[in-house]
Amino acid sequence: MAVSPREGASLRGLERANAELEARVAERTQALERQNAELERVNDVIARLARTDALTGLANRRALDESLPRERERARREQKQLAVLALDLDHFKRVNDNWGHAVGDLLLAAVGETLRSSVRPYDLAMRTGGEEFLLLLPGAAIEAAAMIAERIRGRIGQLVVEGLPERVTASAGVAVLGAAESANEFLARADRALYQAKERGRDRVVRAEPG
Repeated sequence: MAVSPREGASLRGLERANAELEARVAERTQALERQNAELERVNDVIARLARTDALTGLANRRALDESLPRERERARREQKQLAVLALDLDHFKRVNDNWGHAVGDLLLAAVGETLRSSVRPYDLAMRTGGEEFLLLLPGAAIEAAAMIAERIRGRIGQLVVEGLPERVTASAGVAVLGAAESANEFLARADRALYQAKERGRDRVVRAEPG
């Protein structure tokens, strides 16, 4: 059926309007996708910061509370070992008292970098308190965990920190997850080994009794 010039003009007008509408919808859709992507990125950053110690850049206690149960279950499921290394700087209060908190912060940051550079990509290094640090070592037996602890202890003893004229030492306790052990019991054994290292004169690594 023939279309009159007026009808043809109306159809072309409708087509142009429809194309413009589709273009605006596509533009708005792309803008929304960009906004959603940016929102996801910001949320990821916020979530990461919430699990990161601001001073050292290591994971924090919240990250430990989330990661330890997961790693414990994975070790059980895959029938692999899981080691934990609890480490504490010796006489850290003396550093703050004698040389100032700014120097203490430099020391903590240097220890954080030492831990980060001393572990495997899939290990988790954390600052869990003032001068307290903890490492989760998936797949590590007690011998390997003790070797890692000794290596870290040696590196900490060689640290040179601006404004700190004295040598820094660290004590550590290592433990391997027991067959029927809870996450809290696991950490408690590593802590007890750490306290034993302190009691035995500091600047040493003590292996926990089997759980």
